[in-house]
Amino acid sequence: MVLPAMFLAAIATLSAQAPAESPPRGRTEVRPCLPADQPPSPYEQLLARYASADDAAVDAAVDAVATKPAVEFDAPLNEAWIVGALRAKCAARQKGRSRSPLEWHKAQDRVARLMVAAMLLHTEAALLTSADQVTGHLDLARRAAQSLEDVKAEHHSPGSGFIGPEQVAQIVHEWHVLAGSVLVARGTGNVVYQFITKALQRYTNDPDLHLALGIYFERDANDGVVDVSLVRDIYMPETVSSWRGALESAVDHYKEALKTESSLEEAQLRLGRVDTLLGERRKAEAALTPLATGARNPSIRYLALLFLAELADAQGRREPAQSRYLEALVLYPEAQAPMLALSCLQDQAGDDVGARAWLERSLNAVNSKRLDPWWLYGKAPVSRFNDMIGALRKYLRP
Repeated sequence: MVLPAMFLAAIATLSAQAPAESPPRGRTEVRPCLPADQPPSPYEQLLARYASADDAAVDAAVDAVATKPAVEFDAPLNEAWIVGALRAKCAARQKGRSRSPLEWHKAQDRVARLMVAAMLLHTEAALLTSADQVTGHLDLARRAAQSLEDVKAEHHSPGSGFIGPEQVAQIVHEWHVLAGSVLVARGTGNVVYQFITKALQRYTNDPDLHLALGIYFERDANDGVVDVSLVRDIYMPETVSSWRGALESAVDHYKEALKTESSLEEAQLRLGRVDTLLGERRKAEAALTPLATGARNPSIRYLALLFLAELADAQGRREPAQSRYLEALVLYPEAQAPMLALSCLQDQAGDDVGARAWLERSLNAVNSKRLDPWWLYGKAPVSRFNDMIGALRKYLRP
């Protein structure tokens, strides 16, 4: 599924709450083994649709979950875990009699992949659900991640096709990164900070978590002002000081991310952007210029060009600014930000006709599929949701 377009429609400004601890799960040993032909529950069928390779079925599953209160899935998730764990336990007993571990490993793998599906489904739902349900769906995802660890997957030989402990560790780590990014995208507030810092205690010096925490501070700083370009002119000194302090914290985390992963393009992009806001123009140009031509992701190249154009414009260098804006439009021909900026440049040059032409072009480009990475930049990671979810979806099927 293509998340950015869906995400644009779902962004809300809320203060998300960190996922709470889950209640103890039921004791599976009190239940007898289930018949092999017992049909899957409606919730398991929903997870199966989400785990399919059919994009329409995946989207429908996410929509079905996102439109309902998270509490409705509390008991179904718990039951799916209990049933899967019970099947694995029964298969383990059969292994003892048959001396073959294959059925046990199959049952263990099925419940592991079921929990991966639940974890991802509720995480994607958290991107699209109403503001008051974000926390609930992420808590369900966290419980699924915890259950995945509780499977205690066995070590398997290479090429077996089964999820082993190494894969479980990787999945749970990548989920923490994804969940932190979702929380940042859906709101700011101390609880978001607490979630990411707690994850950093578990995954020390993780570059993606430092990136998420940097975005948290950058967003927290800029959400508190109406017009960043006038922050030093219209706000009280204490407000400016607080704004600068949050941006400097963002810089610290972007630098920490780049220490561990120097090729993390978004951390470099955001470092350049924050340096611009802090008045460090040379540092900003040094960070942004290589990305304008060499970034792998087109949205990163686009934003680097946009920020370099703004720098040139602020320095009164209109021709380089215009050139950068036009380059950005090559990457995203319908993007609004460059068109409005080019209209302003023409207006400053006294060209009323040219200024009006860019405004009309922007208005004519309005449609439901219009994309501009700048719209996403201030709220969340601009290029990572698809990558992170795609990396985890590979574990849904053997």
